[in-house]
Amino acid sequence: MVKRTTGLLLVLFLSVSMVSCGERKPKEVVKDFYYSMCDGDVEAVSKDLTLRSQQLLDSFAKLSGYKGGLAGLVKESSEQCKKWGGINSIKVETEKLNNSEMKWTAVVKYKNGKVTADNGELVKTDKGWKIDIKK
Repeated sequence: MVKRTTGLLLVLFLSVSMVSCGERKPKEVVKDFYYSMCDGDVEAVSKDLTLRSQQLLDSFAKLSGYKGGLAGLVKESSEQCKKWGGINSIKVETEKLNNSEMKWTAVVKYKNGKVTADNGELVKTDKGWKIDIKK
């Protein structure tokens, strides 16, 4: 009986450990977002955004004249990234606001020497950390 209980506890511990290892860290989400934009991967970009942020960016893109809304915005961003030679490095700093919100700042260096800086917020959802656009 003791062996069975110990075995069940071990399985439970390993299951919880594996689930927690699968969640991306906030800095990884921000970096992945930039790499996905540069690659033109609309699906991956969307996965890194909250649903509200996807809708906001899609509306902004349409109002700004991008054909295809968010997809058009991602395509143009990808083309610009490629003109700059692609991403050389990304440095992300985060500041925890509470257990479910963080502020982030990213400095992106491109292979042609161009440097951009941006900031925003992340929120923890039931699907992990997501970029949340407030404006």
